[in-house]
Amino acid sequence: MTASEPDLKCWNSMLGGYCRHGMLEEASKLFEEILEQYLSPLSACSHSRLVEQGKFMTGIT
Repeated sequence: MTASEPDLKCWNSMLGGYCRHGMLEEASKLFEEILEQYLSPLSACSHSRLVEQGKFMTGIT
């Protein structure tokens, strides 16, 4: 990945590009990275009833 600070829009574009060009292994690896970076903090925050703070931390609006 070459983007210095990718966000969900960037990653969504990359996933779409990988899939359109048959690069499913790359898409799968990127999806795992997305899950690790975005869902782990959100999950931790949701268990503490801090969903809005979790959205802020991960840049999800």
